[in-house]
Amino acid sequence: MQVVIVILAVVFAVFGALFLIPHNANAPNNTTQPEIILSVNSYGGLCANNATCSHITNIENDGTILIDDSVHGNSTQKLNNTELSKLSNLINSENFTALMSHPFTGQCPTAYDGEEFVYTFNTLKGNEIIDSCKVAINSTDALFTEINLILSKY
Repeated sequence: MQVVIVILAVVFAVFGALFLIPHNANAPNNTTQPEIILSVNSYGGLCANNATCSHITNIENDGTILIDDSVHGNSTQKLNNTELSKLSNLINSENFTALMSHPFTGQCPTAYDGEEFVYTFNTLKGNEIIDSCKVAINSTDALFTEINLILSKY
């Protein structure tokens, strides 16, 4: 009789625990999805196929670089940890208000077969978009120096 009572107690404890422990089917898992921290979209100029050239480079928070080029096709690269850390720190410490306070006053290069660049930064405060035909970009700014270094390397 004692064995039956012990077995019933164990069965009750196991099944009772299953019903008493809260289960949330909508609970987030611990994996994080890659998120784009920088997107550089350049377009303009006439490519060999008589179409407008375009080049999109997206850099994700894990260092993955996704490149979509109208001439050379698609490719995937990877920033090293030092490059990724430096870029992330520069993005999140940039004073975008000051950076965008200098309007571009010339003629957009797309008017004469040149390129326009649109930079989208995913910062801790939200997205910041800088268009080279609307903002006079200071190429000596540390952030843009790093971006140009990365774009020339990859």
